[in-house]
Amino acid sequence: MCKEKRKTGPCAQGSPPEQLRCGRIDLGPWLFDRPQLEVLKIGWNQGLTGDIRCLRNCTELRHCNLHATGLVGNIEVFSENCPLLEVLGLSMCLVEGDMEVFTYMEALQEVYVDHTKIVGDPDAIHAARKRKKPFPIVPL
Repeated sequence: MCKEKRKTGPCAQGSPPEQLRCGRIDLGPWLFDRPQLEVLKIGWNQGLTGDIRCLRNCTELRHCNLHATGLVGNIEVFSENCPLLEVLGLSMCLVEGDMEVFTYMEALQEVYVDHTKIVGDPDAIHAARKRKKPFPIVPL
């Protein structure tokens, strides 16, 4: 139940969008069994917590915006479990890992990783992928 007394309806029923507005949701249980999910835009919700490992079951994910959330974890989860991912926004998250994992993500077109704990050389990634037009990576 929502702690805010004026909140009724979907929040009391556990609807994720209302819970996000209340600023008190752990992403993991909500995404645990959603392999059909293609678009996830939940950025700018600092009350959102959890580990990005919960996305390991989202095998159809194509667009993922997690900007400015309280999420943590290693970005390897995306290269291992999200082969169709085209856009990945992780700016201002507490995620970590090496940019090298993006080399193996053939569908990836855009990556935003500023203000994270992600390390690596974006130029090396472009060279390894041998792309004519490098995808935009916001510098660390």
